[in-house]
Amino acid sequence: MNKILNSKTIALFLSVLAFVLVIVLMVRMFETDLRKRELNQEYEKQIVILQEINEINKERLEANQQFID
Repeated sequence: MNKILNSKTIALFLSVLAFVLVIVLMVRMFETDLRKRELNQEYEKQIVILQEINEINKERLEANQQFID
């Protein structure tokens, strides 16, 4: 009887442990996904800024070229 109880207790413990680990894994995946989205938004903002700087530099280069000519 004691062995059966111990086996059932161990099986229940392992099942609960597996369930908790799955929940923790899901939470970590969700956090990682949120972080990736935040980084993508930051990168998009930086790309827009770099494109604006690129346009300004093109205009300055054209103005310098006209001045040289």
